Amino acid sequence: MKGVVLFIDDLQWSDTATLELLKSVVSDGEIPSLLIVGAYREDEVPDHHPLAFHIRDLEKMNVSVTQIKIGNLSVNNVRPLVAEALGMDDDDSKVKTLAETIHKKTEGNPFFVLMFLRSLYDEKLLRYNFGTMKWNWDDDAVNSKIVTNNVASVLVNKMNRLQDETQRMLMVASCLGATFRLSSIMVVMKNISRAEMRSSMRSVLGTTATIGSSSSSTSISVTSELSNSSTDRDDSDSDSGSTFASSIDEFEEEGLCEVHNED
Repeated sequence: MKGVVLFIDDLQWSDTATLELLKSVVSDGEIPSLLIVGAYREDEVPDHHPLAFHIRDLEKMNVSVTQIKIGNLSVNNVRPLVAEALGMDDDDSKVKTLAETIHKKTEGNPFFVLMFLRSLYDEKLLRYNFGTMKWNWDDDAVNSKIVTNNVASVLVNKMNRLQDETQRMLMVASCLGATFRLSSIMVVMKNISRAEMRSSMRSVLGTTATIGSSSSSTSISVTSELSNSSTDRDDSDSDSGSTFASSIDEFEEEGLCEVHNED
C-alpha cells in the first residue's frame, strides 16, 4: 500500500474550519498511510493562537505530532546557495569570502540572504562581466554595506529606488485598499497617462515580487482593465499591455497576488 504525504504551508493563516478539518482527518484511524506536514511561522503562533490549540488537542488525543524547529542557515548552507545563485563553484575562494560576509551580515536568515544578494545587484555592487562570463564584486564594498534586520525598512529602501511617478501611484493605491482597479488610480491621478501607469505598475510588480520571496511576503491584488480597453489603443499601447500582462502572469504564478480580469 502506497502512502500519501500532504504538505500545507502558512498554517498560521488557517481559519478555524480548516484546522478542524485537518484535525478530523489526522485523527481518523480509518485513513491509513497518511503523513501531513505543516509549516508555520513560530513568531506568529502564540499559545492562544487557534493552531496552537489544535496541536495541543492532537497531542491529548495521542496523535503522533513531531515538531521540527527550523533555524537560520549556517555559513556552510549559505555558501552553496550563493554559489548556485551566481553560477559558480561553492569551493571558489571568492564565493567563500562573499558567503561568509553575507552570513555575518544576515545571521543566516534565508530571507535577508536573498534580499542582500538582490540589493548588491540593484546597487551595482554585484555586476556580471560578459567578457569573462562571471559575476564580479568588490569584497571591501560588500563588507561595508549596511544591512537592516527590519522587513519594513527593506520595503522602504526598495520603494525609495522607484521612479517618482511610481511612488506617487503607490501612495494613491495604498488609499484604495489591497485590491484596486488601475482606472480608479488614473481618475485620481488625471495627469498620468495610461502608458505611464503601465510603466509604473511594471516597476512595482518587479519590486514586490522580489520582496515576496521572503518569509514575510507582500501581496498586491490588481484588477486589470487593460485587456478589454477598446479606446485610445495603438500598436505601442498594445505592446505595452502585453508586457504588463506578462508581468502580472509571472507575479501571479508566484502566488503573491490574485488578478481579476473584467470581461
